[in-house]
Amino acid sequence: MKKGQMSLEMVIGLVILLVVAGVIISLLLYYISPDRMPSAAGELEMREFIDKCEGYCKESSSLNYCTHYFGKDIPVARVDWDGDGADNELIQIGKKVQWDVCEDRIYCFLVAPCARFGDVPMKGCANQLCQAGYTKYENFTLATKYITEELDLVPTKDIECQTDMGELPIESNWFIRYFNATINNGTHQISLCDYYRN
Repeated sequence: MKKGQMSLEMVIGLVILLVVAGVIISLLLYYISPDRMPSAAGELEMREFIDKCEGYCKESSSLNYCTHYFGKDIPVARVDWDGDGADNELIQIGKKVQWDVCEDRIYCFLVAPCARFGDVPMKGCANQLCQAGYTKYENFTLATKYITEELDLVPTKDIECQTDMGELPIESNWFIRYFNATINNGTHQISLCDYYRN
């Protein structure tokens, strides 16, 4: 009986060991699957985008830094910046300051600092774009329209992400803080470019 009991215990022990090994292997396969790992091509595209942004920053007479976004050169329907498998979602991005952004419209000023636009590149871009719009139209209302319509400076084209971004508090929404068509100046609403008027 002792010999049979030892054999039974050994079989049960082996079954438990196989179950534990199976669970560990399935967890490893789940977390190390290629879908969950950023691709080398994706990393390269992001690096090329940031390099292009840094180049635009150095072009002293250009405003491309302010209007260029990831995927603009080669438009893609779905963008997965963080490589988590979910496209066009709201993610946090930035080194010093984190902003919630939609993956389909990650602008240079959100990922690559540029000294010529000041400590807050978004604010510097809004100001410079307004000046360019005013130079073109000699009217601050039309300059605002130039930014929002002609330059197509929007936080996203994705409806779901737009809804998510709209639910953010105003102070956490980079677009409303710096590029919204109307801004509260403390007493009333004025156009974006009236706000940045020098």
